[in-house]
Amino acid sequence: MEKTDVMIGIMKIKAKTMDLILSIIISVLLLSCESESPKIPEEEEPNDSVTMTYCNFEDKVLSFTENNNTSSLDYRIVFNPDKTGINASEKCGRVTTTSDRFELLLSEKLNREFNFLENGYAFKMKVYAPSTGYVYFKVQNGGGKVLSSEVKVYLNAANQWKELVFDFEKLAAPPGSGEMCKIVVLFDADSEKSGDMWYFDDITGPGNNLVTTVFKRYDYNPVLRRFKAGNPDWRNIHVANATILEPGNTPDGKWKMYVRGSGNVPEYHDQIGLLYQEADNFSPFGPWIEYENNPVLPYGEPGSYSERNVLDCAPVMGENDDMYLFYNAKAYTGVGSLGGSHSLDGGFSFQKFDQPVKRYVGCSDAIYHDGKYYLFFGDGNWDGSKFGTLRLYVGVTTDPTVLDESNIHLAIDVGGGPDNFDSFAVNGARVFRIKGIDKWFMTYQGSRRYFDFPNRFHIAYSDDLIHWTKVDNDKPLFERGDYGKWDQGGIWYGEIFEFEDKLYLYYEGWGQDGIVADRDVAYFSGGSQTGAAWVLTSDFIEWTGLDINK
Repeated sequence: MEKTDVMIGIMKIKAKTMDLILSIIISVLLLSCESESPKIPEEEEPNDSVTMTYCNFEDKVLSFTENNNTSSLDYRIVFNPDKTGINASEKCGRVTTTSDRFELLLSEKLNREFNFLENGYAFKMKVYAPSTGYVYFKVQNGGGKVLSSEVKVYLNAANQWKELVFDFEKLAAPPGSGEMCKIVVLFDADSEKSGDMWYFDDITGPGNNLVTTVFKRYDYNPVLRRFKAGNPDWRNIHVANATILEPGNTPDGKWKMYVRGSGNVPEYHDQIGLLYQEADNFSPFGPWIEYENNPVLPYGEPGSYSERNVLDCAPVMGENDDMYLFYNAKAYTGVGSLGGSHSLDGGFSFQKFDQPVKRYVGCSDAIYHDGKYYLFFGDGNWDGSKFGTLRLYVGVTTDPTVLDESNIHLAIDVGGGPDNFDSFAVNGARVFRIKGIDKWFMTYQGSRRYFDFPNRFHIAYSDDLIHWTKVDNDKPLFERGDYGKWDQGGIWYGEIFEFEDKLYLYYEGWGQDGIVADRDVAYFSGGSQTGAAWVLTSDFIEWTGLDINK
């Protein structure tokens, strides 16, 4: 054998040996990776979605301010006077009492409300004091008209740290889940002693994570914006109250959206316009095409019942494919009315009725079914000087220009919704159907505090469009946005329609991005825009709890 051949043979053996060694190394590494157990942390992280630490004066510090009483309450962050027992932390809060019996210490406003609905009602706080006495713990809304709940607990030991539990669920009327966002504490309550130093630490309570709703917000909201470059004048200040007609409910088979726009034209007015999409390339979130001759329903002539504004639109295709548009008509004097109009060109322009369909009520929705028109409206029981309780009614008629009082029925009463969120006012009915289900569904808005600044939507269902039952599920259908969001204030007119395997929600939201508002003041600085959300149809049906096989 030649020397060259020997060298080649040796090199081949070395190469095979290296391949074998590499193969063994790789196999060992792979086996090591597959058999390695995931690392388990020594201590499980707390679940802030259930209980949250709001203040421990170390890494989580709430800003507290004194109340506006004449006496000066001395509050400061200090070193822990007794790092034994249940509290070994370095720092804590300290209050030096005065002779004032109402020495309140108020926290800053949190960026979200306490989520009582999902996370319970119990707060805890560690307290150290030179004597026994009462401690008040309050939860409060963000401002405006003060709304609060309080629990009083007795500190039964002096000169040692004690953890006090403040359980709000035991109150006859526990706080609602969508309003409270401040903590207020009062030490040595009901006493006029001065000079005592009360220490407090480790305030924990129900997490204020955002409540999960059935409908999920669209990522690029709002879909229709105010003050957007290129907006026509008629809807440049506000754009809201969207209602959507599917191709089967329009004479020309297009998707149509009727929407209220506000603008200076040249004075301020609300009017109703049309946007549309072709059926063969429809997208649920738009973009929508602006009809070139908007608005399709302008404000009225001077002296008419709609001379100032037309809003809250409710279109419907009725007998012989005739299009009607109902709306809230407002003059410069008096209370608004349920107005109506008729189209002779398939819904591109409308002629108003000579007289309102019903005075002193608003407009919610209109349905045509089995030869009858079902007109839904909110009635605030106007007595000539003020409104009373706002409820939802439905009037049934074969003539859309007339409502007979004998055929008007209460559809949705106040109270009885989840967490009693709708105990003061209900309005904004939007009625829809789901393919394959022989029931009607209604979205409605409600509030426990305001006549017309609702914070939540819910659903009712019906077999006949007259008698309605509220869904029995505490999980919110949809709520206003978080603090600082464009829809952080009120939300109105939850318009729902089905497309393929999903339900889509369009709604009006009030607010302003980037500014944390005092949203306990109705119609704070901001404006109305139109947002969207969605949910799988199957998930919605499951949420209703109805025994429906679809």
